[in-house]
Amino acid sequence: MKNRYIFLMLGIFVVAELQGAWWHRPYQIGAHSLKYVMRVAKRNPIIVTTTILLLSILFCCKVRFKKIKFDQNIWEKAICEGDEEVVKRYLYAKIVDLERKNKCGFASIHIAAINNKPSIIEIFLDYRKKEIGGIDYYINFQDDSGKPPLTKAVEFGSKDVIRYLVLTGANVNFKSSKFDKTPFDRARKIDEENGNKEMEEFLKQKVEEKLALFS
Repeated sequence: MKNRYIFLMLGIFVVAELQGAWWHRPYQIGAHSLKYVMRVAKRNPIIVTTTILLLSILFCCKVRFKKIKFDQNIWEKAICEGDEEVVKRYLYAKIVDLERKNKCGFASIHIAAINNKPSIIEIFLDYRKKEIGGIDYYINFQDDSGKPPLTKAVEFGSKDVIRYLVLTGANVNFKSSKFDKTPFDRARKIDEENGNKEMEEFLKQKVEEKLALFS
């Protein structure tokens, strides 16, 4: 906090001393600063006050922005809890790699899918769209086992995420070399284990909704 005010006062001092050409009269160093500030403040008190306030705000924001450091625990907690403010702050400070995977082999989008946080996934995809220009790669990004976010959402019963991903363009027939089952295959398997067809029917319904929107 002290450093902010030191820099601010230093700026005023430099401007004032330049105005008074202190190098010609070194014994008057500091005198011009006070005279200059008082003179300007007397003539334009609103302008001076506003300028100092804006400079203080800008400097404080700059210092706070620079102090943001990546913390995996805080990041994952924000995703799990759907804390959009923290997620956006980390993203736009450019200290997060959305493709980075945690110890479990999940990228940020998989964590959001598992915890049924479609609003967080929307933030991720909007960010990727602005930074890279597309979302096709990341919306189907594989975890270490080769599963895309939609498959993880199906496995964990995250219906809000399933709805969002399908309508946004996730590949419902996605397979990888590591995991050769589609989201539909996983839905059928889960339904077999539960003795119903709930997940498969839900997935079909969302696909039909998407087709109806674009037909």
